[in-house]
Amino acid sequence: MPRKHQRKKNDPKAPEGGPHGDGFGDQGDLLRDTGVGDEGDVTEETGSAEPVGEVNSPVDETAPAAKAKPKRSSRPRKKSTKKKAEATEPKVVPALQPAIQEPAPVQPAEAVFAKRGLVEAAPPQSAAKSYANETDEALLTRAWDLRDAGDSASALGLLERIVDRSPEDARIRLELAYTLELTGQFDRAIAQLDRAVELGADPLLANLRFASVHAAAARFDEADEALKAAARIDPDHTEVRAAMGILLYRRGVYAGAEEQLRWVCEHDPEHGPAHYYRGEALSRLGRIEEALEILQRAVELQPTNGKAFHTLGIIYDTMHLPDEAAAMYRRARELSQT
Repeated sequence: MPRKHQRKKNDPKAPEGGPHGDGFGDQGDLLRDTGVGDEGDVTEETGSAEPVGEVNSPVDETAPAAKAKPKRSSRPRKKSTKKKAEATEPKVVPALQPAIQEPAPVQPAEAVFAKRGLVEAAPPQSAAKSYANETDEALLTRAWDLRDAGDSASALGLLERIVDRSPEDARIRLELAYTLELTGQFDRAIAQLDRAVELGADPLLANLRFASVHAAAARFDEADEALKAAARIDPDHTEVRAAMGILLYRRGVYAGAEEQLRWVCEHDPEHGPAHYYRGEALSRLGRIEEALEILQRAVELQPTNGKAFHTLGIIYDTMHLPDEAAAMYRRARELSQT
């Protein structure tokens, strides 16, 4: 059997392993893998250098082949020029050749994306640059979509950017005021509405927005005054009747709220807030089956309305349907965490 090649002791040029720590990082390791050794290695038994050559001592044939040990001969032998050549010119295993090559230069991100066929996945332009190329209408539509999806904070950022770009647009300020209301910033919303009125905003829409903000802030008297002003302009406007019904609900007048909101739902079947507040009013009036039907329609129109899902859970609990109730509570909890 060939003698196992050993590393020289205290040799600073013989590292413990390559850069990966698995013996692939230097020529000495490659030599150990191929079984080729230097002529003058130090043995553990004698500490002296001994050349590697052929072994001619007889082997006991009666012993198992795996345990047979060749005896060293004291007769000087000729050095093998072939092994010396192999030792001085180590063979590099082709499969490991990349491990000792120079690292490839870092490529720009665009080149990497193009090479992988993912050009469209390249990092987008900054928000400022992309907004500069879009019209106010396009940004307003995007803000509506974000707000409808329940991301009022992102919608607020877009609307503030539009206002900075077009400060004289009263319509944008009305939208900004509504979004501020949704994020609970009532005083800032009122300030935006005051500015919108100065810029000539539609009086009906402005009064509706004033009523909504005051009602959300539990300032019911101010909300009632704003609604009366809006009703004088158009008493049968769908949004005016919806706002009246919502205000009645917040004041605890559930029967009056249900009556106003039923009218709205009949005239505008796609009105999400009217369905939601009507369902809440029916629930508090004890009309459970009607409330269930209306709230199921409400979550179809407002799929991100966590309060509607929570009330549905309460209704299912009342109807002794625990599985359905658990599903509604779980959905309400998920929406509250977004």
